[in-house]
Amino acid sequence: MRKHNVDEINLTIDDIKMSEYYIFFSWSSDIGYGQYSIFYDKETGKWSADTEYMDSDEDKAFGRKLFDLLMDKVKID
Repeated sequence: MRKHNVDEINLTIDDIKMSEYYIFFSWSSDIGYGQYSIFYDKETGKWSADTEYMDSDEDKAFGRKLFDLLMDKVKID
C-alpha cells in the first residue's frame, strides 16, 4: 500500500536527462527529493526502473505522475 498519495505531496520535476537508453527525473516534494531512473535494454527491448522505492511491483502511480508533470510542460505546436 502506498504511504503517500502522489496527488497530495506537491511533486515537482527539477530536472530531466534523456537519451536513447534512459530517462532520469530529478524530483522534489513535501516528502523529500530523489531520482526516478528509467532504463531501456536494447538487447531485450524491455524497460526497467530504479524508483528509490517510490513505486513497487504493479504500483506505478509515482512514475505516472512524473510523466503527467512532464506533459504539463510540453507545448503542442
